[in-house]
Amino acid sequence: MNTNGWGGRTLSKTISVYSNDNAQNPLKMVVKGFIEEFMTMDPKVVRLKGAPGEKVAASIKLIPKEKYPFKILKTRAKSGDYINYALADVDRDNKTEYILNVENTKAEAGNYTDYIYLETDSKVKPQIRIRVYGTIINKQG
Repeated sequence: MNTNGWGGRTLSKTISVYSNDNAQNPLKMVVKGFIEEFMTMDPKVVRLKGAPGEKVAASIKLIPKEKYPFKILKTRAKSGDYINYALADVDRDNKTEYILNVENTKAEAGNYTDYIYLETDSKVKPQIRIRVYGTIINKQG
């Protein structure tokens, strides 16, 4: 079961268990549990919206949870065709927070989707995937 995106919420799934007992075949079971957050990420996705030629940029803050500390070792984009990005680490109260700055480079109107992958030293979550949505529209008028 993939729990990506469920941090801080309760997940409930119904499963079917098959056995040789025909009277209870299949047996329906509910698996329910609280999914702990690995980190705080605000916002959850990068949305770049603006006009060609304008500076269009956004930032995401990533804060590791105390129970799941991690360091970001490497960053890469899936394609990187229309974005530039930079990761900064900030020391706040003796804890490291990360700021991911993303900027549009698409020169003409159009939409795109990309991903930025953050490789970590964590065995719990060795890779963090961040969605980037770009909407570059010509100004009306």
